[in-house]
Parts: sequence; structure tokens; C-alpha cells
Amino acid sequence: MKTPTEEIWVRDSNKPQGRRLWNNIQKQKEVAEKISRVQINKGDAISFWNDVWEGTQSLKHRFPLIHKLALHKNDSVRAMISTNAWDIKLKRNPNSAEPPEILEMFKVLGMPPQIKEEEEEELIGTEPGGFSSKTCYKWLEQQLPTKSEDPHFSCICIQKVPPKIQFFMWTAAQNLITTTVNLIRRGCQLQNIMCSLCNAHPETVDHLLLHCSYSHKVWSYFIRGLNIKLVQAGNLNLQLHAWKFRKGGNRGRKLWPPMIFAVCWALWNERNSRVMTRQRYKEEPETILEIKHLTYVWGGKEILFKFITFRELVTHWKVVMDNRLSNV
Repeated sequence: MKTPTEEIWVRDSNKPQGRRLWNNIQKQKEVAEKISRVQINKGDAISFWNDVWEGTQSLKHRFPLIHKLALHKNDSVRAMISTNAWDIKLKRNPNSAEPPEILEMFKVLGMPPQIKEEEEEELIGTEPGGFSSKTCYKWLEQQLPTKSEDPHFSCICIQKVPPKIQFFMWTAAQNLITTTVNLIRRGCQLQNIMCSLCNAHPETVDHLLLHCSYSHKVWSYFIRGLNIKLVQAGNLNLQLHAWKFRKGGNRGRKLWPPMIFAVCWALWNERNSRVMTRQRYKEEPETILEIKHLTYVWGGKEILFKFITFRELVTHWKVVMDNRLSNV
């Protein structure tokens, strides 16, 4: 990236159109600098103090006392070279604290680079495969703090479940959905923080979707007969990790992953209905019927529910779920 002044990094855009976008792009300069190095040729496109061209930090951050003392803070590398030696002009003579840093800087710099008039400066990627948007993205991923509570993608990316519901579960597993406790934590003023389903405990994500008396009755209906346990002291993310390994040949085991999403989504919808619309509260059997409908739709009547109507699924739930599937 070059400007009319031949700087390798564009400092700003004078045009009003897209200026904010360009400024946001410029904020990522540090990312590119950390996974690349500058090849100095002509030397007039690299800022001596501001660009990262020696080591992993700019000289102004590495030697702040000398940078503060420097007379020309925006000069290029080429401008700092005179007769094959460094020519760094200072505002005044160094005091007693500054000479050690000056000596250290000259030790780091060594001899000035050989100036090549016919070649331009260039950025060379230090990551395997050179510099690209892919290597940049991978580097950013590596810088993120690893949190054991983050849901694994295999717990979220479930076939047949709509992306909207997958996103909901991803946010719920990270304790980000807008329960009353989370709203209070974000600064909202609420008079009542109790669970909208049981009105007995504060409405946290884990309580609402797992441990509430209303939710527990709904879960108990579906896990009965599948030899699956609901961990009372666990959180949603740990529960998803525990449940994802449940496998088997019958229809119920194959439908269990999307069924988890259907239960949580139905409970969340019922909570929102009570809080926002003030409609008649659904009893547990009505919510269970809604979950069966979601399971039937997501399971696919052409695949897991072939030759089975929704009415048969509702009236003979346990028989249908226990039916072994050999060709699915």
C-alpha cells in the first residue's frame, strides 16, 4: 500500500467517502506487522521510528526515551542514513539516564541496510505460506484466550436444526441470552428477576433451560426411557458436551441431538411469551407437544419419520422412539 509520499503504510485518507471504513482497516495494521517483516530496499517508504522494520516492535516503543529526544520523528529510514552510517539528530545532548538506551539502540540497529534504488519496499510474511488473509485469520485465532467453557462446534452444528436455533444455543451455552440476571448484569433496572416459568429462583440461563421445575418436567418426559441423565449441578455447556456422545440405533437416540435444541427453543419461546406478550401460560403438555412438532419437522418425514404421521408420533411417542432404524 503506497501513498503519493511513498510510505508503505497509508496513514489516512483525505476523501470523505469511506474514510471511517479506511480508518477501521488501518487499525488492523498491527496484526499485519506481527506476521510480516519489511524488506528495506530504497528505504524512503519505511518510517524509522513508527514502522516495525527491526525486531517485533517499532523503535519508538522499544526506545521511548530516545524517540522523545529525537528531532525528526517522522523521517524515513533512508533519511536517517548519512555516508553509510546512522545519523539520528537529537533535540539536545543526552542526560545521564539516556546514553545506555542510545547504546542499546545502536547495538540493535547495527550497520545501516544497503540502499537499492531500483527496488521498492515490500512486506514479507513470516508465517508458513506467506502473508494472506487466511494466515492473518489463523494468527488472530491463536491470540484469542482459550476458554474451556466455550461450546465445541460439534455440540452446536447439528444437522436439520435451523441456523437461527443453532445461534441461539451457541449464545445460551456462553451465558449470553437475555435472561433477567444477565439483563441486571448489563445495567438494566428490573423489579423482578425471578424465573418466568417457576417464579421461585433467579432467572439464570442454566436455571431457565435446565433446572427450573417447569423445565425439569419437560426434560424428564423426553429423557425417560433413553437412559440419559440430566445433571442437576451442571451448566448448559457441560450438559451439551455430555449429551453429544449419546449414540444408538433406535430412532430416539438418532433424534436426541436436535431434540435438545427443540426443548431449549420451546422453553425460551414460552419464557418470552410470558414476559413480552402476556398470553395464556402454556402447561407442560402443551410445550411437550410443540417440541414433538419441532422434532418431527427437523427429523424429516422422508428420513427418520418415513411412513409415520405426526398424529402417530404424538399418540405413540415411546413406541416410535424405541423403534430400531437399520437403514438410517
